[in-house]
Amino acid sequence: MGFDAKAFKREKFTPRLEDVSVPDLAPWFGDGETPIWTVRNLTAREIARAREVAAGGAKNQAALAEILSKRVGSESLAAIREWAGESETPQGLTLKMEYFIVGTVSPDLSGDAALEVAIRMVEAFPLVFEALVVRIMELTGLGAVPGKSKPSGKTKS
Repeated sequence: MGFDAKAFKREKFTPRLEDVSVPDLAPWFGDGETPIWTVRNLTAREIARAREVAAGGAKNQAALAEILSKRVGSESLAAIREWAGESETPQGLTLKMEYFIVGTVSPDLSGDAALEVAIRMVEAFPLVFEALVVRIMELTGLGAVPGKSKPSGKTKS
C-alpha cells in the first residue's frame, strides 16, 4: 500500500508550536515570569510571501515606513524610518525578519508593533533573533502536526 491520498486530504493539521527559552530577554517579561518566546512552523504560502517582501528590499521598507507613519507614534516612526533609510538592508535579513514576525506566536507581534520589535531584536539581540528564526525554520521543516482522532464515546470498563 502506498501513500493514502484520501486520508491525507481528510487530515486536520495544526501548527507545530514550541516554547523557546529566551533568558537574555528576561528584563522585558513580568516579575517572576519565565522568559519564553513561542514560535511555530510556517506554511509554504507564508514563506513565499516573505520572499516577495525580501525581494522588494529598500523600496518595500520605505513604503512600509510611509504606511506605518499614519499609524504609529513619532518615536516609533523615527526608529522605523532610520532603519529603512540606512543602507539597504540585506535581502537575507529582511527575509529572516519576515519569518520572525510571522512565526512568532507569543508575545503577540501582530499589528504595528511587529516590525519595530523585529528591528529592535535584530539590533539589540542579534543572536537571540537568529536562534528564534532558526527554530522557526526547523519547525517548518518538520511540518504541521496531524490532528488526533477524537474518541467515539465513553471507554468501556
